[in-house]
Amino acid sequence: MESEPDEPQPSTPTEIAARPQGQGIDRPQATDLPSEEQKTSEPSQPLTKPSESRETGTLSVNAQPWAEVSVDGKSRGETPLELELSVGRHKVVLVYENQEVTQTVTIKAGRVEHLTHAW
Repeated sequence: MESEPDEPQPSTPTEIAARPQGQGIDRPQATDLPSEEQKTSEPSQPLTKPSESRETGTLSVNAQPWAEVSVDGKSRGETPLELELSVGRHKVVLVYENQEVTQTVTIKAGRVEHLTHAW
């Protein structure tokens, strides 16, 4: 394609891009191209292992007159207590003075599991 003699020739990429459509070639810039991550059609690896669940439920714990609560070996505070736990089975230990009770609870996604005990 020849340009007309009285039409000035563009000298920089900015001038080429600024020309009206149909006058010159519009070429994609490096920023218009997909990144290496965007080019792959396969999904990326998950951040967590499939066996690790991100789903949670709630454990509501109460004891009369009160108890110190541990879940899976970690102290969580005194009753009354509401804890967000991962879905699955958990070992809950209640301690009051020199007495101890161990319970296994199963947490279900989006559900509240109640655990109560009277000394």
